[in-house]
Amino acid sequence: MWEGDSVLTVPASALFRSGQWWSVFVVERGRAQQRDIRLGHRTSAAAEVLEGLRAGELVVLSPSDRIGTGVRITTP
Repeated sequence: MWEGDSVLTVPASALFRSGQWWSVFVVERGRAQQRDIRLGHRTSAAAEVLEGLRAGELVVLSPSDRIGTGVRITTP
């Protein structure tokens, strides 16, 4: 168990491996962009983001193999 003040986290379901990096797809201007991130602490539900993502950015949850850089993402 861990805790901290002002910790940026991302749902574990948004994470995937890209070579040696952990990555997420971020929605920028309605399209998916792959972003490599550096993680800190992890649980089965969430991971602490140390670098590569800012608070408030939208990430794709549970990306399938149909998601890739440049794919249009519709947000509610």
